[in-house]
Amino acid sequence: RSWDVAVAQELYKLILLGVYFIQVFLVNLIAPEKYMIKGILNHILLSWAYAFYCFDYRWSCESLELPRRVEAIETRWTYFLGFGTPSVLSAYAISSDALVGAALCSALYPLFVVAAAAADVPSHGNDTTNNTATRRLPIFTFADAHAA
Repeated sequence: RSWDVAVAQELYKLILLGVYFIQVFLVNLIAPEKYMIKGILNHILLSWAYAFYCFDYRWSCESLELPRRVEAIETRWTYFLGFGTPSVLSAYAISSDALVGAALCSALYPLFVVAAAAADVPSHGNDTTNNTATRRLPIFTFADAHAA
């Protein structure tokens, strides 16, 4: 891969994730507090983002292009939701102090990067049950459309 393609991919990833986090911020602004909807949506969106960050190191080493990374998250969304959940829970459930939660999340981050590197991510193409866990969920579609 040439140097300019790698730089373009990194810039595009930066813009894509920036737009995604604006999305997360907007969901936090407009989602109702009733029935913990805001907290649940925030947890789900941050879990996917955290999983993306952890697996990004692995995918970079594998020279996986950004569209394939996004496809991996969107087609195996239940797996990545589960992968990101412990870190998000550690940030919010352990302490009501945001600074302590962020410190704990940062301390655990290297462990999750190693876990992502060693993970055996389930293959999407081998599942023929056609249930909701195998359908592509357009997690980054809005961010992708506005980052281009």
